This record gives sequence, structure tokens and C-alpha cells, in this order.
Amino acid sequence: FFMNFIPNIGSFIAILIPAPLVYLTPGKKLDDVFLTVLVPFLVHNTLGCILEPQLMQAGLDLHPLTVVVALTFWGSIWGIAGMILSVPITCGIRLALQEIDDPFARWCFDVLDRPLGRHKASKEPPLSPDSSQSGHSNTD
Repeated sequence: FFMNFIPNIGSFIAILIPAPLVYLTPGKKLDDVFLTVLVPFLVHNTLGCILEPQLMQAGLDLHPLTVVVALTFWGSIWGIAGMILSVPITCGIRLALQEIDDPFARWCFDVLDRPLGRHKASKEPPLSPDSSQSGHSNTD
């Protein structure tokens, strides 16, 4: 569990650590060692790469790109603690921006909500700080 906090290689190390212990156990075959590595690998990849991002996006209402950028930003500022707190901090900022009635706050909220611009099916104009609260640009 704790190895998953180390990016990229932590889960790999956590999967490989039990393999020598199983190999050195009397009466165990190579099939047992293979299963010792394969089963956690499949469980981790299924949960960590497929199910978890979908649940996080649905529950937190954050775009996956926003989560990655937040992880990078807060991690560069506060290190590991920033990485752990990056998603809750970003969710809090997003919720606060949602309640503020200001064009710039609305623009910041839209950037967090839709980091790539507009949704595919949407015909809205591109995001800009000058756009009004309703999404229509001023033509005065």
C-alpha cells in the first residue's frame, strides 16, 4: 500500500517484493512465483488505471487533465505532501470559484472544469477571461 505513493516505480517494487520470498519458500514452484507477480499486477492495473480514474472523475467532478496538472503543480510546491493534498486543494478551489460572481473567477472555474476548452458537442465560443458569466461575449 505505502509503495503506491512513490510515482511510477512504487507499485512495480511492491509487486516484485514478494516474488523472492515465494521462490525461497520450500515446496513452491515457479508457477507460484509467476502467480505472485501476475495477480497483484492485474489487480493494480485494473483498479488503478481503469476503475479509479473513472470513480475519481465522477465523484470529484474534475477533468483528468486538471488532476494531473494539479498533482504536478502542488507536488512541485510542497513535494510529497502537495501531491497527496493536490486533489482536495484543487476541488476546494474549484468549489470556491464556482460560488464567486466575477468574470475572471468564472474563467478560472471554466479552465479547471474544461482544461481543453469547450466540450466536443458544445458550440460555445472559446474560453477567455473577457467572456461574461453567461458564456456570451460582449458585442458593445
